[in-house]
Amino acid sequence: MGNDLNPTNEKELTKVLLRNKYLYTWTSANMSGIHPWVMSYKLAIFRKVRLVAQKKSRLREEWRKVAKNEVQKLLEVDFIREVKYTSCPAHVVLVKKLSV
Repeated sequence: MGNDLNPTNEKELTKVLLRNKYLYTWTSANMSGIHPWVMSYKLAIFRKVRLVAQKKSRLREEWRKVAKNEVQKLLEVDFIREVKYTSCPAHVVLVKKLSV
């Protein structure tokens, strides 16, 4: 919810969200059984395009553990799968969720 939402609208929106909380997933374990056609992402890799090497980035140790843990959760419920490429197309970026 935005900070600019007036208290009356915030109260109404909260009621709607709580009334329909069964529609939302709260952990990656709740996402099993979702067909890839519903939501999937494919990397478009063109063989004729010259690759650009990026400087190797390193995550801090605690961030690396968090990233590895989150990836493992998604792998366990078959929400993502490993794909092999000759080079890494992008760096891992961690984004902290806002606390409600």
